[in-house]
Amino acid sequence: MIVATICGVVAADIPPANPASMIATPPGSVVVNSFESVEMEKLRIVKEAGKLEREEAEFKEGVLKLQKKLMDASADAVTPANLPSDYNSFINAPSKDVNRSVLYYGQLKEALNQLTPSSPYLARTTGDTVNPVKAGEILNKMCDFEEDEGICRTILNQWSAKEGSARDDAARMAQINNSISQMEKERDRLQWNYNQGLKINPLTQEPYNSDKQQGSLLEQTERVKEQIAELVKEKQGFRNFVNTPLRKLEFQQFIVQLAAQQRYIHALIACGFYRNVFPGGDMSLSDKAYPGGISNNGGAGNGGANSGGSSAASPQAAPTSAGATASQGVPMISTITGLESFLLNRIRDAKTDRASVENMIKTKQMSAAESLLRKMVSTAKYQPELQTFPYEERQKIHEYTKTIRQLMEAVNSKNWPEIQSLSDKLEQESSDVGPQDLKAFAKENREKALLWIKIAEVAMRVGDLQGAEALLDAARKRAPIDKEVAEAISNTQDKTLTGEKLKEQLDQVLKDSDYIQAFQRMGEFAPLIALAKDEKQKKEYEVLVDKERTVKTALEKSASLQQMNANADAWMELEVLPDPLNKDKRVLEKKSVLAGDCPQFISFYTKGKKYEARGNSTLAIAWYLQALSNAPSVTLIKEKIKSLGDKTLHEK
Repeated sequence: MIVATICGVVAADIPPANPASMIATPPGSVVVNSFESVEMEKLRIVKEAGKLEREEAEFKEGVLKLQKKLMDASADAVTPANLPSDYNSFINAPSKDVNRSVLYYGQLKEALNQLTPSSPYLARTTGDTVNPVKAGEILNKMCDFEEDEGICRTILNQWSAKEGSARDDAARMAQINNSISQMEKERDRLQWNYNQGLKINPLTQEPYNSDKQQGSLLEQTERVKEQIAELVKEKQGFRNFVNTPLRKLEFQQFIVQLAAQQRYIHALIACGFYRNVFPGGDMSLSDKAYPGGISNNGGAGNGGANSGGSSAASPQAAPTSAGATASQGVPMISTITGLESFLLNRIRDAKTDRASVENMIKTKQMSAAESLLRKMVSTAKYQPELQTFPYEERQKIHEYTKTIRQLMEAVNSKNWPEIQSLSDKLEQESSDVGPQDLKAFAKENREKALLWIKIAEVAMRVGDLQGAEALLDAARKRAPIDKEVAEAISNTQDKTLTGEKLKEQLDQVLKDSDYIQAFQRMGEFAPLIALAKDEKQKKEYEVLVDKERTVKTALEKSASLQQMNANADAWMELEVLPDPLNKDKRVLEKKSVLAGDCPQFISFYTKGKKYEARGNSTLAIAWYLQALSNAPSVTLIKEKIKSLGDKTLHEK
C-alpha cells in the first residue's frame, strides 16, 4: 500500500510514450514506449495479472512433484529429527562406537570360528575340529563390552550347565564367590585410593589427586560395584535341582530368542555350544522353544520355575532387544541343524547386502545405498556386517540425506539460489538422483519473479497501481528469499519514492522537528531515508522517531499505572520526560487529568524539585520524603533521595 500511495504522486510526472522508439525497441522488452499505446500496455498488464491465480496453482503442483521426488530419494530426509529410530542411531553413531564395534565383532567371529567348521567367516578344511574351550575363553573376555549386553555371559552360563546336575551349580557358585571376593577387594582398594586422593599434600597444599584422577577412580568403583551386583543376582537365582531335559529346553529357548532379536551370529555361537553340551546326534528342536509353545506351557514357559530349573540359565536371563518381538522373522524349524542353516542364510544375506552397499557408495548410487542400508537395519540389526560399517561411509550417506533434507527445505521456502547450489552439490554426491528438474524449476520461477517485477514497473509508469501491487506481491511470494528479486522489487518501488513532493514533505518534517509526523508517516518516509546518502538527515529522522516512541511508551506505561490506581507513579512517568517531550500536548493533558488524583504528592514533589534546583539538598530530601509518604511505590523518588543523600554525605 505504501507503493500505491506514492505512485499516485509521481505517475503524472512521467513523460508520454514516444512513438519513434517503438520501432527500435526489440519485441518483448518491458518498456512502455515499446508498445503501440499506453492503453495497449494496460491491457497486456491486466492479462498478465489475470494469469497469476493459474500460475500459482501450477507452481504448487510443481512443488509437490519435487517434494515427492526428494522423499523417494531419501526416506531419512523426511524423518522428523526429534523422532528416534534405529536407523538414525546407526547412521549417526560416533566413530569411537564404530571402532569399538569392530573390535567386539572381530572377537565374536573368532569365537564362532572355534565352534563350527561351517562358520561363514572362515574357510575350513574337512580336518578342522571345534574348540569350545577356546571359544569360551574368548567370550569371557567380551562380557564387559557395551555391545554385548550380557549375552556372552548368558551363553557361557548355558554351556557351564552341561552336566545337568547340582554339581554344575556348585561349581559356578564357587566361581561366583571367588569372583565376588576378588571384586570386593578391588572395590575396597579403589575406595581407599579415592579417600587418599582427597587428602591435602602438605608440600603443595592441594589434594594428592586431580579431579580427573578422582573421577576415574569413581567410575572404576561404580563399574566394579555393578559387576558385583550382577554376580550376586546370578547367585541368588541358583536352585539346588536341575534336569537335563529342562536344561536342553532352556538352551533352545535362548537360541530362538537370539535369532528372533536378529543376533544371528550370537545364535550361531550358541548353537555351536549346544552341540558340545548335548552330543550324540540328538539335535531335535522342541516346539516349546518357540514363543507359542512357551506361552502355552506355564511350567517350561516360565524358565522351568515349576520344575526346579536354574533361572541363571533360563531364557529370561538373556537380555532382550528393544522393540524385538519373540517370533520376529524366525520360522518353525524342527532341528538345531535346520536352525543353523537358517542363521547361515541370514548371515550370508547380510554379507551380500554389505558388499552391495559398499559398491553402491563407490559408484555414488547414494539413494539405493541408503535404502539397502535401511533394510539391513530392519533385518540384520545386530550383525557385524551392519555394526562394523565404516564411519566414513556412514558419514557419506548422512551427508547425502542432509543435502536432500536441505533441498526439501529450500523447495518449501522457495529459496531458488539455495536450490541451485544444493543441486550442484547433489550432482557431485549422487549418480542416481538427477537434480536437473530441480535446477530448471528454480531457474524458471526465479526468472518468472523477475519478469513480473519488470511488468510491475511498467504498470506503475502507466498508472495501473493495483496491477503493479498484484504483480510485485506475486513476485515477492514466488521468490521470498532471493536477494536479487528483493533488490529488484526495492528498486522498482524506489523509483516511485523519489517524487519531489514526498521529499519536500520529509524535509519540512525534519525542519519542524515534527516527531509525530515522522513516526506516523514512517511507511512513506523510511524508504526515502534508507536511500538517502545524507547521514545527518538519517540521524535526524531516527532521533524524531525515537522521540515519538518515547512519548508513546511513557503514555502507555502511565495509563497502565493509572488503571492500577498508582496515580502518582503514572504522573511521575510523564514528569521525568526530557524537554521538549514533557511539553507535548498529549503529555500535558494526561498530567492535568492525573494531577486531580494526587495533588498533595505533586505539591511536595514540586517543592523538593525547587530546592534541589537551588542546591539545597537537605530541604529537597525533606520534601521528597513527604512526597514519598504519599506514594511509597514511586521508585523515581527513592532514587532521588538516595542520590541527594549520597551527595550530602560526600560534601560533609
